[in-house]
Amino acid sequence: MANDISTGYASTWNVPNVVAPAIFTADSVNFPFLNRLSGRKVTQNDEFAMSGRYAHETVAQPAITEAASVTAPTAIAYERVNELNVTQIFQESVNVTYLKMSNSAKLRYVEIGSSGYATTADPNSNPVADEMAFQKKVALEHIYRDLEYSCLIGTYAKSTSASVANKTRGILTACTINTVDASSAAFTKARADELLLEMASNGAQFVRPVIFCTAADKQRISNEYGFVPPDRTLGGLGIDRIQTDFGLWDVVWSRNVPDGYMLFADMAKCNLVIQPVPGLATVDGVIGYELLSKTGASEKGQLYAQLGLDYGSAYFHGSLTSLAT
Repeated sequence: MANDISTGYASTWNVPNVVAPAIFTADSVNFPFLNRLSGRKVTQNDEFAMSGRYAHETVAQPAITEAASVTAPTAIAYERVNELNVTQIFQESVNVTYLKMSNSAKLRYVEIGSSGYATTADPNSNPVADEMAFQKKVALEHIYRDLEYSCLIGTYAKSTSASVANKTRGILTACTINTVDASSAAFTKARADELLLEMASNGAQFVRPVIFCTAADKQRISNEYGFVPPDRTLGGLGIDRIQTDFGLWDVVWSRNVPDGYMLFADMAKCNLVIQPVPGLATVDGVIGYELLSKTGASEKGQLYAQLGLDYGSAYFHGSLTSLAT
């Protein structure tokens, strides 16, 4: 199977109808991280502040004499700094020819015992009755797949001209303060405890903590934390929450977490940032859609959004890296 990424439109030839009771994709169209975001924020600037932070001087016991107290000490000017991120453009086009939209009853199927294709005129065998609606649905999935990926491991870039793209910083990319390098070793409780201690020492608040991991590491977590009580008819376990000294953590596996990584996120601090386009209607409250000017016998539109991730501060989250895969 190969999608046509060069022609620029869906036709009866590059997107033939197929005989099937239903259609599906084996690719990931679940978005565990996006689904657990705390909410949405709106900005009118492509660069936004996620937090403002100040720091104290090193803690110490004062030793001020009566004589010294007569003169006031030199005032400390406490500086504040922002942690910033940006919104970036997500955009997909949809273009379907008139003939393709008119040909829903033309079906292709693989002939049994011979090569090539044959056609049938049975409209009940085509699971896609509205080609434009199908193409929009899949294009929308494409945007959310890219958004989930960008929010997790996006590489930050700030636009400096119209030809340089903004790129939002992903939360795993941001985890430079609280991070433990596993040095290619497998996940263990000791590794998790080391990271949690580091997070607590650096000021993490653990309000709504969630661990995001690969499917393989989900199994390792179950094996590391699980206990199977004796039973004659039921065996096995699946750990979905773990109790720690720093709160109760949900455990979520995701195909979007890259191999070798595990994210410890405080989802109470994470929000989707939307930079709305004036007058552009949305299909779901986030992604805008509009019809484009006709240049011929096709229906054409575009999905468009300017979105970014607000994760609050890198101090609130942590990561395990270089885990065995």
